[in-house]
Amino acid sequence: MSGTTTTHEIVVLGGNFGALGIVQSLTKFTIPSLQKLDKTKAFHITVVTPNDSFYFKPAAPRAVIEPGLAEKKLIRPLTEAFKHFPEGQVKLVKGVAIALDAAKRTVTVGAGKTGLDIPEQTVPYDSLFIATGTTSASPLWSIHDDQSLTAKAFKELQEALPKAKTIIVAGGGPVGVETVGEILTNFPNVEITLYSGAADVLGRTKPEVRARAQAYLEKIKVKVVHNVKVVGHETSEAGTTVALSNGEKQTADVFIDATGGVPNSQFLPASWLDSTGRVLTRDTNWRVKGSGASDDEVKGLYVVGDVVADTDISPSNNSIIYLKSQVTSAVASFAVDVAKTIDVPKPGFLSSLPIIGGGSKAPVQKPFAPMPKDTHLVPIGKAFGVGQIFGWTIPSFLVTAAKGDFLQNMIEPYLAGHEYKA
Repeated sequence: MSGTTTTHEIVVLGGNFGALGIVQSLTKFTIPSLQKLDKTKAFHITVVTPNDSFYFKPAAPRAVIEPGLAEKKLIRPLTEAFKHFPEGQVKLVKGVAIALDAAKRTVTVGAGKTGLDIPEQTVPYDSLFIATGTTSASPLWSIHDDQSLTAKAFKELQEALPKAKTIIVAGGGPVGVETVGEILTNFPNVEITLYSGAADVLGRTKPEVRARAQAYLEKIKVKVVHNVKVVGHETSEAGTTVALSNGEKQTADVFIDATGGVPNSQFLPASWLDSTGRVLTRDTNWRVKGSGASDDEVKGLYVVGDVVADTDISPSNNSIIYLKSQVTSAVASFAVDVAKTIDVPKPGFLSSLPIIGGGSKAPVQKPFAPMPKDTHLVPIGKAFGVGQIFGWTIPSFLVTAAKGDFLQNMIEPYLAGHEYKA
């Protein structure tokens, strides 16, 4: 082993939950353990993101009816997380990935469609983590390039709600259902129509959970329309008129689009993606599958978060519970792959002694094992909630107790990296 220091360049695409978790795990645990195996190896991380803020999206439905919550607590400067990283080891590059050259192992970063004034640059990588997530239809649910757009969307909605007599909500997933519950808690006399766009609400949950959610929505006087999608909308002084998939049009004082997001994967080859535009993996340890042309094409490439394809090989339900385990497993994959390039001494009596062998051990693969698996908690206002843990249906009071505050107690631990352990 030579005495020359070599730097392994890690690029992390994204700036929210998945990306932060990856950088926190790498800097706190993984990189120090790899450097025990080879003291000549250095690591540098480049984080590529179009905005400079972390957004705690799970609490967005509460921010709809609580002025100032998003701006003061949920949208936080990334510098709050970066201060916990070793000085000089992590660099922030503003922009989005607009192209990837797998042969040259580079990512082209620029403004893309953001409208930001960002010159293009080429960023080389030895390992690449894709944590670009999705962009929601409304800036209420994800940052659209700049955090000011999200803050503006909340302010406009909060100003409109007290005057609204009718509201249309598109989307019957957790965000749509939770938002309806929050609004009716504060404005019980408003008429809300929810277009689920599917056969029922909360499609990822068990049938009995969906039925209970439907019953609670009806109890708080929500008109739920199934199998009809909002396919367009226009706003005027009279309100917002939505075009529906059944050919009809409806007008309301307020329209809230709570439909799912579009994966931020446009910079990747189409052969790497599923039909929804999400990234396919080759194992449950979150290595990118690629086109299958060669292993070199996707060497050192990993993916986590909402941009991951949900398949039998790599189940992904776009929740924090799954994401934490994804991050842990993906970072372990990185460690295992890098360790293969290091001449690790075989275990023995002498190498196990701290003075001689340093006590260092080769990294092991950590399996994807979300705890608790198959869990969904959806509060519907302050009085109701539906959910399941490990697939078991739980009573309403447990949901409101566990998620009544929309997990806001997790914000500081996420920024500080306390959610991830060695």
